[in-house]
Amino acid sequence: MNSDTLRLMSKLWFASLLLIAVCGCGGSGSGSSTTVSAFAGTWSGTYTNVADATDTGTSHWTIKANGNIEGTDVDPVAHVTYATVGSIAADGTVTATSTPTGGASVPLSGTLTMTATGLGGNLVWAATPPLTYTYALKK
Repeated sequence: MNSDTLRLMSKLWFASLLLIAVCGCGGSGSGSSTTVSAFAGTWSGTYTNVADATDTGTSHWTIKANGNIEGTDVDPVAHVTYATVGSIAADGTVTATSTPTGGASVPLSGTLTMTATGLGGNLVWAATPPLTYTYALKK
């Protein structure tokens, strides 16, 4: 073999290795949408302050297959609607904000689990002072 042929073979070998490396660097999927999908759907129900059972209202949430939450919590006594936006992880951990009409956003967090009757658990509304609410939602 002459030197030109060896040089061409070296370039082709290097180009092949480069192509393999680039193709092997594809992104990985999160896979979380399949585990979060257990929470997916339209949910309605109630929330109740654990320290004051008279502080209660209704919730209407949509949870997408990827875990994104959009919905409302309505306080019928104060006549306030809170926009709830955030996400729920595969383990039920909720990280969201609750924003009253015309007001400032407040973090809403905690864990919800599937129960025999739907989706439930305690979420903390991080106002001052923080308030803990029990949510009971059904599809």
